[in-house]
Parts: sequence; structure tokens; C-alpha cells
Amino acid sequence: MVSSETAESENAPSHRIYLGKVEIGAAWPKRTKNGSEYLLAQARCLSFSAPIYANPFDDNGAEDYPSRAAAVRTE
Repeated sequence: MVSSETAESENAPSHRIYLGKVEIGAAWPKRTKNGSEYLLAQARCLSFSAPIYANPFDDNGAEDYPSRAAAVRTE
């Protein structure tokens, strides 16, 4: 997942998700009711039976690098 350099519109994703050199998804910034910011990510690939939705978050207590985790669901 890499940050997008420029937003094409107000609703454009802030991040792009790549598998090798192929873009398979995107992520949009969201805000919870209490004001916390997070990303809503969606990945699609022909080998997936359904899109994958995830909410990546920092795992500050992780001992492995990178300290990034995700809550994942499929439709």
C-alpha cells in the first residue's frame, strides 16, 4: 500500500494497493464518530472470490516490522 501523490477528486483514494506492479485496490481516509482517523481499504483481484475489505491500523506493541495490522472482512 502506497500513498497517492495527488488526489484526482475529493472522493479519490489516498492510497493505492499493489500486488507486484499491478494495482489491485485502494484505500480512503475515514473518521470515526469520536474523531479517530483510519483507512478503509478494498482489494480486488481475479484470483479472489470476492473483494477484500480491511481497516489497516498501527500496532504499536508489535515486535515485528512493519508494525501494521489489519481488520479484514469479505462480503
